[in-house]
Amino acid sequence: MTTSYAEAAIRRVRSIPPISDATFSIIKLIAKGDYETSELVRIIETDLTLSARCLHMVNSPFYGLRSQVSTIKRAVILLGGITVAHLALQTGLSRMFEVRLNGYGAGSHDLWRHSLRTAIAARQIARLTFSKLSEGLAYTAGLIHDIGKVVISEFLEDESVQERIRVGDMDPDDFLESERRFFGVDHAEVGANIAESWNLPETLLEAIVHHHRPSLASLESQELCLAVHLGDVFSMLAGAGTGLDTMSYALDPMVDRFIKRDADWELKSFPKLLMDIDAEFQEAMELSKMSGGHV
Repeated sequence: MTTSYAEAAIRRVRSIPPISDATFSIIKLIAKGDYETSELVRIIETDLTLSARCLHMVNSPFYGLRSQVSTIKRAVILLGGITVAHLALQTGLSRMFEVRLNGYGAGSHDLWRHSLRTAIAARQIARLTFSKLSEGLAYTAGLIHDIGKVVISEFLEDESVQERIRVGDMDPDDFLESERRFFGVDHAEVGANIAESWNLPETLLEAIVHHHRPSLASLESQELCLAVHLGDVFSMLAGAGTGLDTMSYALDPMVDRFIKRDADWELKSFPKLLMDIDAEFQEAMELSKMSGGHV
């Protein structure tokens, strides 16, 4: 059974439409970590939908500008690189994020909310813990870390799988292992295959495939994978999960190498980090509404 599911996963990945040239270019630019605003402007100007949404957002009441902004360059400067990247990825990947994950029992916007909160948390963790890790790269990896669930969700709707779930044939502490046992492949592997089909940078592929097991990543990618791993956990802790698998993954042991979970962490650092993530998430959701995106 697992072989047929794995083969079906490969076929399904091949049927997923490619991302737009603008989205691909922006992901590559952010993954590079160090880029000029002018580079971002040039890419956005090639995409009419993205250009229109940038202008719509910057001219919304949220920003309260006295005069109308009419150029992409001015819009990008006022919005800031992170906000523009967020908008670009949201626009370019909307077909993926709007999918209802019926197999996981998640609604049509649950994947977006979980991914956005994970991205924000991963960026915050990169800023606070890993000084050499690009915040933009951590954000992007966090945003796309669960794209493989779009495929696995379809398999979870299978009646025989549903029966196995009902009788408890699932590890409540390691959903990833349950996916492998049921299908011969898990959502992290499938997600990396999707990213590979889009020709995304290797660093992002590794962050996707190891976001539950950062200790298995290459030394060069471990900090990125750990930032996404923790961002994923913090997102679920805040109630932004994807249904059936929420809080059903083990914390990687390497977390203790980078975060000292003492009294100061438990009482001060961790609560403040969660509040900062939530504040940025609420603002990002408001901006999404302003731009006509996900809610």
